[in-house]
Amino acid sequence: MFNHWVYLLYSYLIGSIPFSFLVPLLFKKINVMEVGWKKSSATNVYKNVGIIEGIISGLLDAAKGFFIVYLAMHNFGFSDPWLVAFACAVVFGHNWSIFLSFAGGRGLATYAGALLAFSPTLAILGVTIYFALGALLDGSISTIIALLVVIFVSPVMDFWETAGIYTALIFLPLLFKRLTPLRDFFHTKTPWELFKARLVFDDNQWHELRYIKLFQQLTNKDKGLQ
Repeated sequence: MFNHWVYLLYSYLIGSIPFSFLVPLLFKKINVMEVGWKKSSATNVYKNVGIIEGIISGLLDAAKGFFIVYLAMHNFGFSDPWLVAFACAVVFGHNWSIFLSFAGGRGLATYAGALLAFSPTLAILGVTIYFALGALLDGSISTIIALLVVIFVSPVMDFWETAGIYTALIFLPLLFKRLTPLRDFFHTKTPWELFKARLVFDDNQWHELRYIKLFQQLTNKDKGLQ
């Protein structure tokens, strides 16, 4: 039914379906590209549209990645290099959707869905690190750490040729997506500060880590009781 190149295009087109754009538009008539950090990401929907809409968007975005890799693995028997290519294509479709004039999200949910199809164990490990460290540090920093852990652990678990290479290839594009829209760098007096804030915190401003904020809040409460 599919040859390699047709399935590669199919993967990109499935990835391009902008669920994180469609869900808030259908549920609340909100254009997510005009709120928050102006990306069709489930996190943006979650924080700036609604919790339910964010969860639904995230699950649908993850399903794209899982569907593409699972179908290719179990129904067509493509080789590992092609499976990695399909997984990357579905994430690229999400991040640079043809249906949104090549705008899109950040690809984390779609990446995680494809990773789940490759290795449920690695996916669970990555998600656990993301949430555990995200609660103490920051979600954006925990994302970087989780991806690096998956890359370095995958050879030990004999998943380097699929999940490991896939994560290594997608690592830099995911970081690059944080820097967009690039035009903002030409309209600010502090482009280096914006670069650092987006790269580290995926935000337009640098801010404290969560454990520092928590410590400060507890300290201020103690001072107030004295």
